[in-house]
Amino acid sequence: MKYYSIAILLVLASFYIHSGSGCKKQTESRVSIQFPDKKESMQILVAPEKENLLQYISQRDIEIQTRKTFTDKTTAIEGFKSSFKQHLVTPSEKEMKKLNKVLDEVTNEIEAWKPGLLPNRIRLVLMDGTHYGQNVFYTLEDAIFIPRSSIDGLPAKDFKSVMIHECYHIISRYFSPENKDGMYAIFGYEKAKNPIRIPGNVKEVALTNPDGIRPEWYITCQTPDGEKKLLPYLVDKGGNNQFYFLHIDLRFYEIDENNSISKDKFYTINDLKDFNEITGGNTSYILHADEVLAENFVAIIEGLGKDDWLESFPDKGQEKLKELKVALEKL
Repeated sequence: MKYYSIAILLVLASFYIHSGSGCKKQTESRVSIQFPDKKESMQILVAPEKENLLQYISQRDIEIQTRKTFTDKTTAIEGFKSSFKQHLVTPSEKEMKKLNKVLDEVTNEIEAWKPGLLPNRIRLVLMDGTHYGQNVFYTLEDAIFIPRSSIDGLPAKDFKSVMIHECYHIISRYFSPENKDGMYAIFGYEKAKNPIRIPGNVKEVALTNPDGIRPEWYITCQTPDGEKKLLPYLVDKGGNNQFYFLHIDLRFYEIDENNSISKDKFYTINDLKDFNEITGGNTSYILHADEVLAENFVAIIEGLGKDDWLESFPDKGQEKLKELKVALEKL
């Protein structure tokens, strides 16, 4: 997930659609940019091949997005699917042309640097921004979900940066487990050997980032109570805010000796003394390991061909960027 505002870049991801049988455009980079119709766009949500958002999303998350209450999780899922379909938008020819141009640029730049890094297809699905917000982008499978208002509402340079960010989420989703874990490890995130046990009273208030669906990676940091293994996890702050991002509370739950977390044993980012040292400190967009990687990927792509591309980053961050760039080039 990537949320964009004029003053700040935060979190979320992207969507786009076209009614009918779908249209395709083969870019010079060999990547086919497609605008799926509503039926195909729904299949991305309900019948995924890689990651299933509906498996992880909580009833509370759905209620925040749809602004409705439900009696149980099953009913909530059906309500979410209905609302999702309702808020898909058919792009105009002008919008498709503009999006094709941006994605052509982005995919050409990535492919020129590292051929084969992108999948053969990227689908763009347009939403009206009701669920996550007007400036919120996210990905599912090989699709970027884009709020319609952003097409003309964001400066071209910023929109392109968001597309690079979202492309990384797609790239990451199709990594082998070994490659994905290796990229995460560069920034201090480790894959838990066994599923981390998350109690029901935490799951019921969980908010799921479509770009980082699975809570399987932890980071080891110094806290006021010493060094701890911590699970970054999003929960609802509560309240009746209409804006989804105002509900997000990023907590770092302590993982105990039984590979479990508990509701009241967590830290905030301000408690983690060495977090920036471990991750490189290149971004404050840290809702999930994949968000940290995506922001660093943007820096790499936008820095291609520039001798001074590393200068604006801290020393540790420069090391991380170099390491990630080399790791991606070796794939």
